[in-house]
Amino acid sequence: MKASIHFRITKSAIAVGALIAGLVVGGAISAGAAPSSITVCALKSSGQLRYGKSGTCKSTETKLVLGEIGPSGPSGPSGPSGSYTGAAKISTITASKSLNLQDLGSTFVITKSVVIEVPTDASVAFPVGATINLAQTQGQTFVSGAIGVTVNGTISTNDLPIAAFDTGGFQYGVLVKIAANSWALLTQSANK
Repeated sequence: MKASIHFRITKSAIAVGALIAGLVVGGAISAGAAPSSITVCALKSSGQLRYGKSGTCKSTETKLVLGEIGPSGPSGPSGPSGSYTGAAKISTITASKSLNLQDLGSTFVITKSVVIEVPTDASVAFPVGATINLAQTQGQTFVSGAIGVTVNGTISTNDLPIAAFDTGGFQYGVLVKIAANSWALLTQSANK
């Protein structure tokens, strides 16, 4: 009786061991055999697709390889340098200037009459929604668009085709890009 029980346990252990070994080896073989790309053949006349198991297609078919990794493309251009620290950039303006990307989000304190020129998208590509703050303490601030740029806002009293603050001190304005080559100047006087 002991021999019979021992034979059954040994036979069962061998069967279980063989099953486990088969699963491990089979899993390793199937994992190693998994293709990194799949070939699909599209019939040129109708577009009907079929799996190209051999990796080749007939002359009447177009070969499509799915999951294939091509060469890396060229690197894109670098963005503007600098970092945002959470503090506003404040600069005093005493002479006329043309805006550039480093002015994005800045506050300019204006202490005498100046003209601030807004460049075209082709020369400086400000994103739509860009803002530049203007604080006039003395003089009068004029905002002029380069040829092809519209600056909407208060029009100066001397009929120049530019937006402007009122004369006098303590006025605040926000220059906002609302579309390609289109800006708005929103002003507020501290006296109003």
